[in-house]
Amino acid sequence: MPARLLADENIARLTVLDLRRRGFDVAAVAELFPSATDREVLALAREQGRWLVTYDRDYGDLIFRQGSAAPWGVLYLRLVPTRPDEPAEMIAAILDRFGDQRLFVAVGRRAGIRVRPLPPDHVG
Repeated sequence: MPARLLADENIARLTVLDLRRRGFDVAAVAELFPSATDREVLALAREQGRWLVTYDRDYGDLIFRQGSAAPWGVLYLRLVPTRPDEPAEMIAAILDRFGDQRLFVAVGRRAGIRVRPLPPDHVG
């Protein structure tokens, strides 16, 4: 079963729709909670047991340096798509590989895939 996702506001609607067509349960911040703060987005992803998918690097700082409670997983995309279908294709492939684990996954063209375990559950 595909991972449940929360698409940050910076994830294009086309990507959200493509992921839904691929069978993912995708909630989108732009549809549910526009202008939410990063902490609110993290809390929503955590409460709903979703992977947060984002282009925003601030979530790593919030989780690892500031001690904010982490969601099930975070997929941080560090690339500019070259094709409209590329983000959904990449997200699907990464989550097929890592979706059942509690991880922070950063994906970039030059750096490749970097995987880091999330801190243990805590209230932060």
